[in-house]
Amino acid sequence: MSSESNQFLSADDVVSNLWQEYTKTKEYVHLGFRLGIPKLHKCVIRREEEGLEIIRSRLENELNNTQVLYLEKLQNRNPSEWVREWSEWHKQLFLRVLKVRGRYREQDVRFGEVGDEELHGIPPHQLVGQKLAELALQISELLGIKNSSGNGAIKLMAKIHYGFIKVHPFPDGNGRIGRVIVDQISLAHGYPTIMGGYPRASLEQRKIYHEAIKECAINPECDKLCKWIEDKLNRTSKLITSLDFHIHRILLHKSLVNHLVCMA
Repeated sequence: MSSESNQFLSADDVVSNLWQEYTKTKEYVHLGFRLGIPKLHKCVIRREEEGLEIIRSRLENELNNTQVLYLEKLQNRNPSEWVREWSEWHKQLFLRVLKVRGRYREQDVRFGEVGDEELHGIPPHQLVGQKLAELALQISELLGIKNSSGNGAIKLMAKIHYGFIKVHPFPDGNGRIGRVIVDQISLAHGYPTIMGGYPRASLEQRKIYHEAIKECAINPECDKLCKWIEDKLNRTSKLITSLDFHIHRILLHKSLVNHLVCMA
C-alpha cells in the first residue's frame, strides 16, 4: 500500500479548524466532496506551506545566531539530534493540518509505481527507527568529507535527500521534510534555501522530481536529483540577485529625491 494512495484527509485526521474551513468551500458545499479533504486542496497546501516557511525561518535564524560556522555545528552533531529534529519538523509542517504529527508510519508502504518498493528498498515499518539512526550516522560521516562547494555540495544534498526518502519514515510529508534537509545542508554550505522547489502544486515539477528520485535507485550518483537541486539553487540565486538589484534602484531613487529636496 502506498503512503500516498489515500488522497483524502477525513474529519478524524485533520485539526478541527481545517475541517471547518473546508466545509465552507465549493468542493464541500457544491461538489459533494464531504467524506474528506483532497490532500492537494488549496487550504491544505496553504497550511503546509506556512509550516514549511516557519521551519525555513528557524533554519535561517539558527544560521545567523550560531557562534561557529553552521557547517561545523552540523558536523559536530550527535546523530540522534538529526532524528529528533526530523520529527520536530514533521510536527511543525502539519501543525495546522493533522491531529497526529511527528510519529513514524505504522504500516509498510511504497511510493512511485507498483513494484518501486523493491526498487528503492523501503524498509518495513518496524525498522524505520533503526534505519533513521543509520542514516543520521551516515550524514555525520558525509558532512565530515570535503564537500565545501560546487558539485560536491550538491551531490551531498542529493544523496542525503534520497537516503531520507528511501526510508520513508512518516505516513505523509516525507518529500517535504527531505527537501528541508536539502535546505539545511544548502545553508550550511553558503547557498540559499530552495523552498521554491515545493512541487506538490505543480504537476510538471512533481513529475521531474519523482523521475529524479527513481533514477537514484539505479544511479548512486543521483545525477538527475543533483540537476533538480542545482536548477532550484540557480533559480533562487537569480531571484535574489534580481531582488537586490530592484532594492538598490529604489534606495538610489530615494537618495536622489532626498538630494534634490535638499538642493531646492
